[in-house]
Amino acid sequence: MDRKKCRRIVKRISRLLLVQIAEVLEEEITRETKVWVRKWLARRSTHGGWLARRSTHGGSALLLKELYTEDQAEYGACLRMSPECFDTLHDLIANAIQ
Repeated sequence: MDRKKCRRIVKRISRLLLVQIAEVLEEEITRETKVWVRKWLARRSTHGGWLARRSTHGGSALLLKELYTEDQAEYGACLRMSPECFDTLHDLIANAIQ
């Protein structure tokens, strides 16, 4: 195979590779990214007063109340116990801590 023929083949392969790379890059750029946000968290961040209330009401207290009512699976993951178990423990020690 002569040198000119090799160069033509290399150029042709290079062009094909560049076209494929450009297609992949375009696909990556235009692909819509998915953001996984829980409904209660999205609502908290869109309400303007949440950050202001956090300093007076406490961040974790509000979070746990919202999780208790809106996402009990996540509540259980945060506290490592079910809401019912927490209520039972709270009832047992409520008099002692007040």
